[in-house]
Amino acid sequence: MKWSFSYRVIFNDKVITLSTVLRDAGVTSGSVFKLGISGTYEDVWEKELKDMWDGTKLYNMVSALEFEANLKERLRRRGILNSDRLRELADACFSHV
Repeated sequence: MKWSFSYRVIFNDKVITLSTVLRDAGVTSGSVFKLGISGTYEDVWEKELKDMWDGTKLYNMVSALEFEANLKERLRRRGILNSDRLRELADACFSHV
């Protein structure tokens, strides 16, 4: 899985841009911020399975069949990535924040 994240600092329900001086946004000592995080993902295993037989790649046939079987098994063990499962994974990524 390939993730990409964007972050934003939120103060009084307004996003503070990187070019904004905190004082100009009304921030004072003791102010509380929220950190907004948005993420997108690409399932590289599913993409590889989809792309491997489209004619743009060359594989040794025996190796390709073994590789395909391996990818299918990894996907089976991992399970479906629905929105709840993706949220769990994203939350785990940021559990230390």
